Amino acid sequence: KLVGSAQRTEARVILQHGSILVGGSQAAAESLLVDGGALARAGAAEAAEAGWTTLAAELGRRPDPAGLVEAVVTGFERAFGITLAPGSLTPQEVEWARHHRERYASTAWTWRR
Repeated sequence: KLVGSAQRTEARVILQHGSILVGGSQAAAESLLVDGGALARAGAAEAAEAGWTTLAAELGRRPDPAGLVEAVVTGFERAFGITLAPGSLTPQEVEWARHHRERYASTAWTWRR
């Protein structure tokens, strides 16, 4: 598995939420989800057998971040027949993010069960 993704469309809006594992491993996340961490304890060979991989492993190199962004944007534009435009957060959204940053940045929140 390389990409975890979810989408929702409503009217003319697409909400895309996802992650691409560029490098490293999913051992920390897996330890919380599967068989008490059997895959995390087993190591890289078993992870590969289970279908876990990284973009760097598949490409044979770590991708350039700007090139990765460009590839994702191009893929969305082609798949949906759209042109994406740069945007920015509203002042209210910036304040909301600032207000909630500590909570969502904490490991206690990320790794809660």
